[in-house]
Amino acid sequence: DDDCNGAVDEDFVGTATSCGIGACGATGTTTCSGGAVVDSCTPGTPAANDATCNGLDDDCNGSVDEDFASTSTSCGVGACGATGATSCVGGALVDSCRAGAPSPDTSCNAVDDDCDGSVDEAYPSTATTCGVGACGATGATSCVSGAVVDSCRAGTPLPDTSCNAVDDDCDGSVDEAYMSTSTSCGVGACGATGATSCVGGTLVDSCTPGMPAAGDATCNGDDDDCDGAADEDFVGTTTGCGVGACFATGTTACSMGMVVDLCTPGTPAATDATCDSVDDDCNGSVDEDFGGMSTSCGVGACAAVGMTTCAAGDVLDTCEPGDPLSEADITCDEVDDDCDGRVDEDCEWSVGFCRLQFPTSATIAVGGSATVYGRVYVEGLTDQSAGNDPSSRLLAQVGYGAENSLPSAGGWSWIDAEPNPGWAGAEPNNDEYQAELTAPAGTYDYAYRFSGDGGATWVYCDSDAAGSTNGYDVANAGVLTVSAPTPSITSLDLGVLAHGATVTLTGTALATTTDVSIAGTMQMLSSVSDTEVVFVVPDATPIGATQTLTLTAAGGSDSVSVVVIHLVINELDADTPGTDVAEFVELSTGVPGVSLAEYVLVFWNGSGDLSYTAIDLDATTDADGLLLVGNSGVSPAPALAFANNGLQNGADGVAVHQGSAASFPNNTPVTASGLIDAVVYDTSDGDDVELLAAFYSGVDARVQMDESENGASADDAVVRCMDTRLDGRAFAIAAPSPGAANTGCPM
Repeated sequence: DDDCNGAVDEDFVGTATSCGIGACGATGTTTCSGGAVVDSCTPGTPAANDATCNGLDDDCNGSVDEDFASTSTSCGVGACGATGATSCVGGALVDSCRAGAPSPDTSCNAVDDDCDGSVDEAYPSTATTCGVGACGATGATSCVSGAVVDSCRAGTPLPDTSCNAVDDDCDGSVDEAYMSTSTSCGVGACGATGATSCVGGTLVDSCTPGMPAAGDATCNGDDDDCDGAADEDFVGTTTGCGVGACFATGTTACSMGMVVDLCTPGTPAATDATCDSVDDDCNGSVDEDFGGMSTSCGVGACAAVGMTTCAAGDVLDTCEPGDPLSEADITCDEVDDDCDGRVDEDCEWSVGFCRLQFPTSATIAVGGSATVYGRVYVEGLTDQSAGNDPSSRLLAQVGYGAENSLPSAGGWSWIDAEPNPGWAGAEPNNDEYQAELTAPAGTYDYAYRFSGDGGATWVYCDSDAAGSTNGYDVANAGVLTVSAPTPSITSLDLGVLAHGATVTLTGTALATTTDVSIAGTMQMLSSVSDTEVVFVVPDATPIGATQTLTLTAAGGSDSVSVVVIHLVINELDADTPGTDVAEFVELSTGVPGVSLAEYVLVFWNGSGDLSYTAIDLDATTDADGLLLVGNSGVSPAPALAFANNGLQNGADGVAVHQGSAASFPNNTPVTASGLIDAVVYDTSDGDDVELLAAFYSGVDARVQMDESENGASADDAVVRCMDTRLDGRAFAIAAPSPGAANTGCPM
């Protein structure tokens, strides 16, 4: 501690140092440790040798690149080929090889003279000829493996029997083997014979027909004017035959050289009972069998009877209607006094009293009915006898409406009542009416009403003993309770419910169904009856092998377990390498181990938009919920097979429908019936607007997938990237992956 401050050598200042040579060179500094100077420099580790040409002393022996080993090299192609060797100069690798100079490659010598990697490619072809006559041909020279080849090949000679000015047998002579044949010409009276000869390549016939007559009007069986028809100018004359309705006209005609009359009389009727001034049975008498009939005319008090007669072909009626009893029908006598077809329409009965008789309360089931009775008193009508005295102007109805509501205020439903046939006159001045009261499920008031003027005005009746005489009181209305039966599900027409499928549910007491749900998701109801409910499965319905379907109606609810799937085309490969033995369609359901037997795969031909293959999906999905349908070369092996090269390349379509193959015979016009999912595809073809419209009607952008859009359709497939059904935008073009997860979807 030179400065006696308690610290030792604290002011020592180190200096920079270096050590090693070549690649082993290093630096360090000096430090003071325990009163001794220490150098931190440590040289690097030398390489095993210095064989790398890099201008460095890698083995730290003071020499640079001394272990570099030269290698033989070559350069240039064809006639320019040369050799050399490598050397290390200043740490850089130097090659001594220099390629020769190229020359034009026009010689056919199997040498690459211009040193471009191709042999004799600039050889100039020349035109050549060979053969004579019809055997003459042309060709051209070409260079094949360094030898000049002539493509000209003389034709094959044929017999020279044709008259065509051609040397067909290639012997230098033309048509020398032509054979003359006998000929005939002219028709009918102009017929003649001759022979053919060959003159300058043209066929010459020596036959000359005779001279025809001016016309062929004589009926003699001969073709006098030589036009190919005999007696065609014969002119017939008009003839007549038969009497009455059987009279007919005809003409004479020439047949087989003889004149015949074509007139044929008509067929007589069995009788002449029609009044038409015609002798229908062709016996010379007119309408002699007409039989008169009794007639009637007029209505009401004007009614009369008469008889029909026949005069000069006209049917006459002797009936004359009577005169009306009055201008208006004000008398309530059940007679149409003014003869206008209506009875007592101007008559008015005054309802003096009416009452809802019994029952004053009723309980029925939906679809059932209760017989309800009402009594009425009309002075001068109902008191005519102890029984019922009905009138067409007296109307009776029983009705029902909301509890504690007035029937005269509207909103009630009314049912026509009829006189009670069992009424024995317990109240002799009254008549009793009855009707079957029925209503939907619920609780209602009910009452009677009567009208004495044909329904223009009504008197309303409650069950109070005084009836209508003290007005209508809602407290005295009848009370109707209609109970709805408990619904019961018997069956569904589908065992596996795909999104978009139409399902028919059968059971009992279904008429009041308000909703059908699956796993809490409402289904789309199409129709409801007492024994059937039809609905469509929406895509929002959860999928699974054990989902609960619940039907709710006025009388309660019922539930069953169902299988729900999202059935879509997951992948399609229509164009595969080679001979198309690896085509496939992969279906996805999202649920493993389910049968698709209630669905069918249909191939649609874009040329004509007709079906050409239908495959029943009688198989079960795998552990991933997939079902593979394909050719013999598909791996893994498909669950269902179709013929190799059986899937057309487009523009075409593939669709899954609800139903069976029997519903889609070949050449079925394209349809969306039972459609579950579809894809329209091609390999560099235009859009098929008909298929797109049929399958994608629910989307604005109708997309057709081009399997060749990446450049090689045989290497790619149409793969699903989104779950949306019936939308071409859900697909992309990527490498096929049957039986595995789809790849290549855009991020």
